[in-house]
Amino acid sequence: MGTPETISPPIDKRRIPGLLVLILVFIIALAAVSANAALRRRVQESQQAENSLLRLQMHAYHFSALEWEIIGNPEIYSEIVEDVRNVHYEVDRLIRELEQLDPNSENLRSVRQAHAAYDSAVTEVFGLIAAGDFDQARLVDERQVEPSFNVFSQALESTGATYSAKAKQAESVGDLGTALVLIFTAAAIALLFWRFQKAQVATEVANTEQRALARHRDDFRLLNEMGNRLRTCLTVAEAYDIIANFARPLFPNVSGALYVINTTPGIFESVITWGESQPRLPGSGRELSQDKCWALRRGQMYTSEDSTSHGGLCPYLGQPRPDGYLCVPMLARGETLGVLHLRYSKPPRTSEIQSAEGMVVLKRQLAETVAEHIALALANLRLQEALRYQAIRDPLTGLFNRRYMEETFKRELDRASRRKTTVGVIMLDIDNFKLFNDTFGHAAGDAVLIEVSALLKAHVRGEDIPCRYGGEELLLILLEAQLRDTHRRAEQLRSEIQHLSVQYEGQSLGAITVSLGIASYPEHGATVESLLAAADSALYRAKNEGRNQSVVAQAGGE
Repeated sequence: MGTPETISPPIDKRRIPGLLVLILVFIIALAAVSANAALRRRVQESQQAENSLLRLQMHAYHFSALEWEIIGNPEIYSEIVEDVRNVHYEVDRLIRELEQLDPNSENLRSVRQAHAAYDSAVTEVFGLIAAGDFDQARLVDERQVEPSFNVFSQALESTGATYSAKAKQAESVGDLGTALVLIFTAAAIALLFWRFQKAQVATEVANTEQRALARHRDDFRLLNEMGNRLRTCLTVAEAYDIIANFARPLFPNVSGALYVINTTPGIFESVITWGESQPRLPGSGRELSQDKCWALRRGQMYTSEDSTSHGGLCPYLGQPRPDGYLCVPMLARGETLGVLHLRYSKPPRTSEIQSAEGMVVLKRQLAETVAEHIALALANLRLQEALRYQAIRDPLTGLFNRRYMEETFKRELDRASRRKTTVGVIMLDIDNFKLFNDTFGHAAGDAVLIEVSALLKAHVRGEDIPCRYGGEELLLILLEAQLRDTHRRAEQLRSEIQHLSVQYEGQSLGAITVSLGIASYPEHGATVESLLAAADSALYRAKNEGRNQSVVAQAGGE
């Protein structure tokens, strides 16, 4: 518009060359814009493929988690078979979508081949589970499913990295094209200014989406690693340590806590906290009630936006209240195991994508996935601990069973031999136990056993070994106890049991007495068999000499 006025004379000689230059600049600018648009389309296509791969990786991991859950508990196969089919359908649909987007990609062909191998192995596992061959299903899962899933996951990551590199390369060339557009449009700013602004906005959006995709890739990589480590845990305490280590990188700039159910029904205890403003609950600061927690009452995620719209502000926030928060209930196999709580501060400008609020908005789905994996891991570990408990405990009394006693007793005798220490043995038998069964019934006899066992557990040290030897006979192994201390402990137990008052169906079962045989290592033997025989012989003497007394075994055996 003002360009002709700035051209110096003679105007007639320069007007035509100037116009040609302007037309040339405009043509070059159009060519640069067209090239930039083509590059932007390549970036969008690469990002679309990368986004589809990310969703494919998420569904594949979900499918692997469902298959792992079925392997850990095959009885729930029929309950979640529909979920398995839906996830399988989504994985197959996303692969077809990627192949339509880039039909000649070698990487996508490797993804399809890896998925086919993994799908074949999983199908074989499900067939074995449906046939009831669970041991073979676990063997196939270990030897075929896990390696094929790793190959499939690596193929997805490699393909995603390829598309990310393509997008970066196109972006770098696009930046050069943008610079050329800026240079050439300086002479024709009135014609190209609007186009330049639009290209600038598109570039910013693309960069923002690229950063978000990069964060999502890192999140799922961390999630995958956390899941692998949780599978190797042997105890719940080990799982808590792993969760605490991964919580910070998974939720940066966010404070949080993990609450799990404790021994009291409906009460959840804080086991992990992290971040600068760690949650502090009213009162004890470590427990929350299911009746007062909105997330637990609703059985779904509860956020600060929910409290604003529904007027149900979380009563556990304390002071000062956080700007934003979310609580995700952890559910596994129809049971509520805990709550994942996250809190964050709102930034001064909502456009700051790196802010804590932006991170939480982007990671709500991640929070639900993390809570789901934690719940599943804790449920499996608790099941394993329950099985271990049943393997070493007597189901009626809660004392150690005879098998555990024999293995532990031998180990402790070996340790006592090396350290030159003593071990006390008390064999205890309830007097006239058959009378309880004959008079009141076997359930009453069980009640007597339970009460005596509870008293025994309450009056031993942490290192002592109380166990049920057989029938109404109980055994107590006292580590590093002299013979006189063992005798004194036996008399204390006899006196305490004599004062027990056991009620069954509102009726008192009368006085309970016990006879006790006492032996000690090394005075009465150096092996499990000899010590048990000495204590049993002493118990036999206590019975013959009138019951309700403790007798020490004779040195050298009887």
